[in-house]
Amino acid sequence: SVETQAGLSARDGEAYLASQTTALTTMAAQLQFTAFPAGEGIWIGRNVGLPPMTQVVAPSLIGDNSQIGRGAVIGPGAVLCAGCLVDDHSHVVNSVVLSGSYVGRQLDIEDSVVHHHRLLNVKLGATVTVQDAFLLGHVESAGGGESLAGKVAYLVARVAALPALLIVPLIAIVRM
Repeated sequence: SVETQAGLSARDGEAYLASQTTALTTMAAQLQFTAFPAGEGIWIGRNVGLPPMTQVVAPSLIGDNSQIGRGAVIGPGAVLCAGCLVDDHSHVVNSVVLSGSYVGRQLDIEDSVVHHHRLLNVKLGATVTVQDAFLLGHVESAGGGESLAGKVAYLVARVAALPALLIVPLIAIVRM
């Protein structure tokens, strides 16, 4: 008899969500997530904002540069790709939120795939394009964009270096 390992599939929405759960549970040791283990079955990426009131339930993965609002519940079976924003008191369960997507305040996303303004509900087999940017939307700085904190730090460093940039030429002139 030949044993095969559980595979990953994107045949349809249901298979895609099942593959995410398989990846997070039975295949996690073999896959190379860019996120760090933050508990049994929980991976958190770099530069992720998680307020103290946030609940992350295994298995879940939160990608780099994502921000989670106060009182949000992520998981079980949730995958947030890089650069996502889940607003206050929202729940993301057995769902995938693709890179750069915004999930509005107090929304319950379950058994779904979210990509910016589009939501595929796997249980219903329905795809909806949401026009209201307060419900679902696109996060402009996703995909490697520099964060506001990074821009501020850069400007502070430039301002702090300004006196040195002015003094060095002055010293060179005095020495002549």
